[in-house]
Amino acid sequence: MRKTILGLALLASPTAIAAQVVETATITNRYDYQVGDQSGSGSDNGGTTEIDRSVVSDTGGVSEMGLSLTGTLDSGSFFFLQDGACVGVCSITMITEVTFFLTNLGSDPVDLRFDSQITPGHLANSFLEDGSNSVASFDFTVSQEQGIRQGLIYSADGDATTAPLTLNTSDGSSFNNLLYDTNSDPEWDVLDWSATDLSLPLATLGPGLSTVLTYTSILTIATSQPDCADPTLCESFQVAFGDPRNAGGINALASMSADSFASFASLLNATDDPLTPAVGAEFDPFQVFYQFVQVDAPPPLPSGPTGTVTYGTNYRGPGGAVPEPSTWLMLLLGFFAIGGLARRERKRKAGSSELMAG
Repeated sequence: MRKTILGLALLASPTAIAAQVVETATITNRYDYQVGDQSGSGSDNGGTTEIDRSVVSDTGGVSEMGLSLTGTLDSGSFFFLQDGACVGVCSITMITEVTFFLTNLGSDPVDLRFDSQITPGHLANSFLEDGSNSVASFDFTVSQEQGIRQGLIYSADGDATTAPLTLNTSDGSSFNNLLYDTNSDPEWDVLDWSATDLSLPLATLGPGLSTVLTYTSILTIATSQPDCADPTLCESFQVAFGDPRNAGGINALASMSADSFASFASLLNATDDPLTPAVGAEFDPFQVFYQFVQVDAPPPLPSGPTGTVTYGTNYRGPGGAVPEPSTWLMLLLGFFAIGGLARRERKRKAGSSELMAG
């Protein structure tokens, strides 16, 4: 499913030769997951999907997952979030593609530059086992194809199933405010970064020609520990492209929803998990800026300063224990009620947000 934005830009070169470029943009989000014996998949056209599952097997093994996916496209910006966490027998895949179709309607060639951002986020693991066959990683690419076969023009990838965690970029530069943190007792590792600016020259677009630019993020997590009796003490992973600092323009209600849920859960003696603070950080959608300009245009203003990320709120159930069915029902009713309010407020705020010009 896709949401389409149409744009028209007049781009002037230093020699005052005008080139008229039409921009059409689409966003596509897809996900699939399996936790224990439960599975699901889907796609959206610019909405928000939030799924949490806790499954107990016949042998008593506990598997849990949390998934949050947001993609909303507007002219000059889009809200973007991929956040997944797994423990036990679990797998998650999330794919977001923002595709830009550009056509030069002018009589002269034009050299464009794509200015955008890499979303802030993190990689994290807890209780990483020696010889683990788990997978927790992301792959991020920007490519230009169709009509002009320039191919891949930027890539980055990260892996949370190693110690230390790894991150690679095609241009050799680091993400902004890259912070690696580790803890020995209990064992966890986390790699966190801030919004990172991209400024990528494109291939020359001749008169009457079209090209396609694709901004893609793929997040993958897979764990396989069927004998996990206590999720708070088992190998677990979180990978996220999102905003833990709430600097992306989302209102405070979104970041407060988890606290409200925790307060509700505390009535039932449910507490945050203090053992794995690296897995379970709160993330919100981030407003990603983008524009197409002449290749020699002044660079955009750099991303502003961001605060320190703190970890503590876990995506899991209360204290790792498996609640009674009646307790789960009360928790779920409270969670969905709060989640529904948060989603409605997010949509309202996102729809009224001031957009940066593309």
